[in-house]
Amino acid sequence: MKSIIQKSLAFLFFLFFYSSFLASYSFAASKTYIKIGDPFELSIKDLPRGVDVSWTISENGNILETKSGKKLKYTFSQAGDYSVRVSTENKNGEITSSVVEVSVSNTLPNFSPLKAVLESVPQVKDGVITLSGENKKVTFSFKKSTGDIASYSFESDIFSDSDGDGIIDNDIDNKDDVSFSSGTFFHHEYVNNGIPARAVLTVQNSDGEKSSQAVTIVFDEGEKAKEREAKPLKAILKTIPESDASGNIKVLKSGGTILLFAGDSQGNIKKFSIDTNLLVDSDGDGDARNDSDNKNTDSFLDGSVYPLEIPSFSETREISLVVIDVNGKKNIIQKTITPASSVQNTENSRLVPLLFSSRSRSLVGEIVNFKIFNVPENSLISWDFD
Repeated sequence: MKSIIQKSLAFLFFLFFYSSFLASYSFAASKTYIKIGDPFELSIKDLPRGVDVSWTISENGNILETKSGKKLKYTFSQAGDYSVRVSTENKNGEITSSVVEVSVSNTLPNFSPLKAVLESVPQVKDGVITLSGENKKVTFSFKKSTGDIASYSFESDIFSDSDGDGIIDNDIDNKDDVSFSSGTFFHHEYVNNGIPARAVLTVQNSDGEKSSQAVTIVFDEGEKAKEREAKPLKAILKTIPESDASGNIKVLKSGGTILLFAGDSQGNIKKFSIDTNLLVDSDGDGDARNDSDNKNTDSFLDGSVYPLEIPSFSETREISLVVIDVNGKKNIIQKTITPASSVQNTENSRLVPLLFSSRSRSLVGEIVNFKIFNVPENSLISWDFD
């Protein structure tokens, strides 16, 4: 009889947890999570005859209540970590016990993988938010992010130093907003300055682990492009760092990166040709002042941003933009890159590492060139194309 009862207990005895509230659930066999005030029930199935059952509920070793019977019904009224021990005793006085740990709190933990998910109105499409007009407000939402998130840090543009500390990629624009802790809506107004913005959401859990998602914000040229096309042909070259009134761009003697943007040029333009050094004949045709160094990039076709990497230098350097309209007419603008011992840290003079691709869209089999600018010294770089 003794061995029969032992085998019955070994094979047929187990705890079955359930709750009348869907919000309560068992995460693991040894630990259960439940909200304060939710009904908590445990029961033993297939209990052999002649076996007595007792339940002991305790917190930090202090017994709160003991009960007997096949089922336990209990409601936890305070947050805390509790132990529920069930013990069975057969007719021979042999005792078997099992313990379930119960964590009680106002909210249930989130066991989903940590992942930042950035939604917006207007919507994100293929990683891009497209706006129209001169300025536009965007509403962001972080609520679809998953994991046990402690904070939602949002930077509206990694190329802008919103906190004024001289570092452009460390801002938390929503730190004083409810969205920082809750992930609810956050609003930001973008101004059309001709250069795309890059917004980043970073979620962090209580262990310090992080996950980020970034989106690019661009303005659709639309009517503005039509207005430019109707104007007389004129080359306009914007840069970061910005040039002064005389067209001089100051760069450290040790070198750096300049972003060149020709998209605001006027006229019905077919080509935007950038020559990055008027003293170097890069195409080998005998004329150093007619090169198209951006020829195999989107910049040549639409005037979009073209990054120019400057190695260490000690003498001034001339660059030019030549715009060519549908009739072959040309207009040119030149700027001078000037070596400087120091450059003021402003949002337009300090840049974060930048990944550049020669094409934003490509045909199957077409070669796309990738390059990283502003890479800190001794950096380890790895590539993932999936």
